[in-house]
Amino acid sequence: MLRAIALATLLAGAAVPALATGGMTCTAGDAAELSFGFGHLPVLNVISASLSVGKTRWSTNPDIFAGTPIAVGQAFQDDHTLQIDLVDANVERVVAQLRVFIAQEAGEYVYGGTLRVPGHGAWPVVCAES
Repeated sequence: MLRAIALATLLAGAAVPALATGGMTCTAGDAAELSFGFGHLPVLNVISASLSVGKTRWSTNPDIFAGTPIAVGQAFQDDHTLQIDLVDANVERVVAQLRVFIAQEAGEYVYGGTLRVPGHGAWPVVCAES
């Protein structure tokens, strides 16, 4: 039974090859942008993120991308959706919520959804692998 569960988990992660490793940037025109990097795991493993809304910036690594420190609160991906919640450095409040739908046809992937930054706004976003 455990072997079947482990195999199902591995296959579920392998079903989304477009996000095996690398990065993605989601933009709302000039209003907002969220970029994130992810690593090799059978689940979405966000290893870095930077967010800008106008001139306000946040980052999981402020030494590289100047901004207020943030952390990845949670991240989830399946064949059709990708969701990331970013939180403040003390993990006391949500800083941003990304909700993306994934469409695939003939080997091409398209990503689009919403980015919500409480106190700043919510926007439709288009995302591209980077």
